[in-house]
Amino acid sequence: MAHLLMIESWVGGTGRIFPQTIAGAGHQYTFVTRNRAHYSDGPDAPAHPVLAHAANVLVTETNDVAALTAFLRAQHRLLRFDGVVTICDYYIDTVAQVARALELPQAYPDNVAAVRRKHLVRAALERAGLPNPAYRVVDSWPAAREAATQIGYPLVLKPSDLASSAFVRLVHDEAGLHAAFAALEAFPVNFREQAREPMWLLEEYMTGEEISVEACTHGGVTTIVGITDKSVTGQPYFIEDGHMFPARLDEDVAAAARALVTAALQAVGFDHGISHTEVKLTPRGPRIVEINPRPGGNYIAELIERVTGIGFLAAQVDLALGRRPDLTPRDTGVRSAAIRFLVPPRAGRLQAMTGQEQAAAAPHVVRASFGAWDGRELPAPVDNACYLGHVIAVDPLGLDARAHADAALAQVRLRYAEQAGPVADAPADVAALLAAVQDGAFGADPATLHVTGAAWIAQSTRFPGTAQTYRNYYLLLRVGAAFGACCVEAADLDADIAPALAGATVATLLRDDRLPVRIAALDAYLNAVAPQREAADAQVLMLPAGAPPLRAMARDQAIASLVPIAPGQRVGLIGVVNPLVEAIERQGGICLPCDFNMTRTQGGLEVVRDMGPVLEQADIVIATGMTLSNGSFDTILAAARRRAIPLIVFAQTGSGIVPRFLGHGVTAVCAEPFPFSQFSAEPTPVFLHRRNAA
Repeated sequence: MAHLLMIESWVGGTGRIFPQTIAGAGHQYTFVTRNRAHYSDGPDAPAHPVLAHAANVLVTETNDVAALTAFLRAQHRLLRFDGVVTICDYYIDTVAQVARALELPQAYPDNVAAVRRKHLVRAALERAGLPNPAYRVVDSWPAAREAATQIGYPLVLKPSDLASSAFVRLVHDEAGLHAAFAALEAFPVNFREQAREPMWLLEEYMTGEEISVEACTHGGVTTIVGITDKSVTGQPYFIEDGHMFPARLDEDVAAAARALVTAALQAVGFDHGISHTEVKLTPRGPRIVEINPRPGGNYIAELIERVTGIGFLAAQVDLALGRRPDLTPRDTGVRSAAIRFLVPPRAGRLQAMTGQEQAAAAPHVVRASFGAWDGRELPAPVDNACYLGHVIAVDPLGLDARAHADAALAQVRLRYAEQAGPVADAPADVAALLAAVQDGAFGADPATLHVTGAAWIAQSTRFPGTAQTYRNYYLLLRVGAAFGACCVEAADLDADIAPALAGATVATLLRDDRLPVRIAALDAYLNAVAPQREAADAQVLMLPAGAPPLRAMARDQAIASLVPIAPGQRVGLIGVVNPLVEAIERQGGICLPCDFNMTRTQGGLEVVRDMGPVLEQADIVIATGMTLSNGSFDTILAAARRRAIPLIVFAQTGSGIVPRFLGHGVTAVCAEPFPFSQFSAEPTPVFLHRRNAA
């Protein structure tokens, strides 16, 4: 049995399972902290695992390395440590220095201080001739402004020395840059009260799916254990809300990522330890985001072990003791494992969380954990420290563990104190949102609301001087003062459907066998109980009075401006509107049009029917709310979440539905409730939403 010296720990995630890993291997550890109360889950909660499993708990100042080393030298003479370890990024440098002073093994490369600093990693990659985004390191606002001019917008501003995606911001213009710069400037010490480096790293924004490559290096030889996928809530923050191991990737893409990471580790001198390297799969190939000299957080080590049988945290223990880790995979009967985190949609006092038991009991779920948050004030969700809980699901047959985890987490509901009723949090898809309404998650009982009017509308539009005729067919339902709509193909519903729907309760129509009827009823219900005009986060844009071309142009320019399009970016347009194609091209974007009922745009671009390739190639997706009518909205939403790309939706039909996915796959929405611009010549409102993070 060995005796490890552990200096501080993460409170959540890996920090909760690492102590049991040490004890399970037959070892013991002495835990050293500057603040024992930091690891308290509350007065009535059990002791935190890092305290519960420790053989000894020593309290001393861990941010003064010289004093800490002297203290631990004396403790070493009494307790005889065999290695030094931490699971917290902010104390990796400290562990390396203490281990050298006490002549003990540890689990990090000798130059770990350089590996942890993002700007030094960028410089090392550049020296090695490896692909790198454009970047600049600055120490003042004038330098940041000049660097942004050189790099170009959009860009990412980040600290060089923080973790958990803290203060990482996507900025689109100088105003956004200044806000992000000032926020980080006002944070001179990190979350463990250590002085920060007063510098800012500005990087070219890289589009594409983000993954992480998990590796172990011993004796200078690196073994790639696998690749994990990642989903994020949306811009401008980069909150990780889920992972799956292994990632669903083509082998040529995976091989390129593995080769790049192996070369990058060599470039930075990473010769000993476990690494968690984040990679963007850009249109130009894989690019390094950052290298973390420790196991991936967010329970990624647990996902790896459930699939491969490799104890990645046990390997961390072996490395800290100077031993060769066992990386031999074995058949566990699991082909994929995924975790999904519950991210609050906003700040506010939480009155109640419900559905945890249903999530834990959902099919394929192997573990679920939710904190006691009822009655507490939740801060705004800006980084990975905002999680309220999580579920882990597995798939014994293939790569659907993430879908199982998504479905389980969709059972959980949050109700804020200032709300009349609960609000469904992070619906997995439209069906989950519909189920939440049926369960009363939005207050008003659908059985008490009636459809007082129903209409079937066949409408055609052709602008002067053009050859394109737009033919649209709408099912329109009125509930109180609100309308709901679904746009369908001509053959999807009978033209005489309206009389049979008028007078029905919303609850009845939410159970209708026909998807367009359910969508129109859901849209009407949500617009009735939460009108767009009352949405606190909506910007109201009044379309000018006038002819349809003028009004359409104003609306489509607003849609295209919801997320800035960089020159050369590929914009998937699902549901083609010619003025919107022109608006995309005016910003320098490359339009990838997709539509069932068009073969070419007015400008001559070929229009494809299959949106699959478009969703995989696009850097940004703009989609119409019409995609709700045939279920393709869910496919688009899933692709945007998986690839972590912006999704903008222009919703006439579905104007009440689509905003419910803001920050959970949808980046921005142009919501236009009935009467639509083509049905009126008077000024009418559209509502622009940009709630980019959940």
